[in-house]
Formats: sequence, structure tokens, C-alpha cells
Amino acid sequence: MAMRPVAPSAVGVRQPYAKTPPRVRAWVEQQLGSPVSVAATQPGGMSPGCAARLRTADDRTAFVKAAGRAPKPRTPELFRHEIDVLSTLQPAKYRPRLIASYDDSDWVAILLEEVDGRH
Repeated sequence: MAMRPVAPSAVGVRQPYAKTPPRVRAWVEQQLGSPVSVAATQPGGMSPGCAARLRTADDRTAFVKAAGRAPKPRTPELFRHEIDVLSTLQPAKYRPRLIASYDDSDWVAILLEEVDGRH
């Protein structure tokens, strides 16, 4: 009997930015210096959390990834590792710059420069 590959359970599952906790959204707006007026959820990826392109009321753009311990308790831990790696990398034209990170021991968020591209 042939074995079929098993897709990870979180593939394609994204939490809309509006469903992230108010404290995380407030932090994003504080970091960007303006209220978020548009949040476009990005498909794909492995995280069950939020992944969205943002535009603020004053037309600034950014990309945010955010996840809490539920439903996947390891996701914040993986985001913490990503923050550690991003924090040590020298700036490069081929990757987005880390703007800021958030960690309240339950929710972890990564705020990045938005770049043009496709999945």
C-alpha cells in the first residue's frame, strides 16, 4: 500500500488580524505610529496565527505575524526563535527588516518591513 504525504494541519489556516488580541493590535499601532486601516491576511504558511500585510491611516506599510499558545502551543516558541535569528542578521536587500517584536508570554508577534513579492 502506497503512503500518502500528510499535510501539516495548520497549512492555509490563518487567523484574521482583527481576531488577534486588542493588546497585540495596540502594540502594532504604537510601533507604526498610526492606526491600521487595512489588514490583508496572507494565505499559506505553517502557522495557525495571523499573517497580514498592513497599511496604516498615514499610508505606512508593514507585515505582521502573530500567534498565541492556542491552538498550537509551540508556535510562539518558534516565533521567538525566528525573532532571535532576525535580530542577529545584518541588513540585506533581499529580506525584510525586523521593525519590532512583541512577547507577553502568551502571544508573540513579529513586525517586519513589507516587501513586494509572492508566495
